[in-house]
Amino acid sequence: AVITGGASGIGNATAHRLAADGYSIAIVDVDQAACEAAAAALPGARGYVCDVSDAQALEATAALIALEPGPESALVTAAGLIPNTEGVMDMDMAAHERMWQVNYLGTILACRAFGRQMIPRGKEAEYCALFEISDKGTSWLGPLFFGIALTITGSYRAAVLSLIIFLLAGLVLLLRVNVDQAIKESDPMVG
Repeated sequence: AVITGGASGIGNATAHRLAADGYSIAIVDVDQAACEAAAAALPGARGYVCDVSDAQALEATAALIALEPGPESALVTAAGLIPNTEGVMDMDMAAHERMWQVNYLGTILACRAFGRQMIPRGKEAEYCALFEISDKGTSWLGPLFFGIALTITGSYRAAVLSLIIFLLAGLVLLLRVNVDQAIKESDPMVG
């Protein structure tokens, strides 16, 4: 399992739980010392230092993880910041912007980088249909509902849950798609 933000807090607790359940663990965290310590605390775990808001660095980290243990089967996006505890008028806007880069963009980038590795060989068409279906609405609805959920509840968990709901909705739609027929219709040379 790949766990972003796995060096501390909820991410680290999740790493311990998944390791106990038999998963091999890859901890991805921006804090090198904490990442190394967290990986050392779990038998067989590996630590990878990476800023999840950096798309290129995250893609490179995903490629490295794929080379070492092979494609991972689970992803937990636990990397997150909560920098502003004061009101809107007094908050540090640079810290607030960084929070959005890590909490929101980092989640999306991690899903993209590691999601590709989780697609079973021979099932690419089915998963491509899932991403195509989910991408149509989530490109603007995802951020909208993320913001609404965060505003109403004040909880990043609820906000990230809105993203998960869009992925699940795409999966439900995918289950209704006749993939074999779609492939035949899209390429007259197939079948």
